[in-house]
Amino acid sequence: MEWIKCSERLPDKEGLYLIYNSFWYDKRPDVAYFSHNLEEVNKQNFCGENRPGFYHIDCEYFKIEVFGVTHWMPFPEPPEE
Repeated sequence: MEWIKCSERLPDKEGLYLIYNSFWYDKRPDVAYFSHNLEEVNKQNFCGENRPGFYHIDCEYFKIEVFGVTHWMPFPEPPEE
C-alpha cells in the first residue's frame, strides 16, 4: 500500500484510516476517522462547517478535527489465521 496525498483525493468511504499528520511539530503517522461532512459528525463542534475532514474521538461525545493531514491510506487486510 502507498500513501495517498490529500491534495490529490480524499477517501471515498467514511471510516477509520491511517493518516500522516504534519501539524506543527507533531509529524507522525496516526489513526483518524474520515467524514465527508464534519457537521454531521458533531453539530456542536463543527457547526456550519459542511466539509470533509479527519477527526479523533476524544471521549464518548467530543470529536476534534485533525489538522495538518497531508496523506492517508486504508488499513491493510487483517492477517489470515
